[in-house]
Amino acid sequence: MLDDTQWLSAWSVYSYLYLCVCVCSCHYGACELPSVAALIGGVAAQEVIKVITGQFVPLNNTFIYNAIKQTSVSLDL
Repeated sequence: MLDDTQWLSAWSVYSYLYLCVCVCSCHYGACELPSVAALIGGVAAQEVIKVITGQFVPLNNTFIYNAIKQTSVSLDL
């Protein structure tokens, strides 16, 4: 098995980085990525603080986050 320096000498740096991204993606499989988990956890924590303190208006009903486009929407169903 090749170590990191051998990979860099065999391929360009960009190919090596692409390989690291592929390995990371395969490692997580169908699980959520840490950045998505952090965002959803942060939104949930913010909503709990809103309810506890009584300041501001909490999300009303449904929150949808699109990780591919990095957009979110709050729907009143």
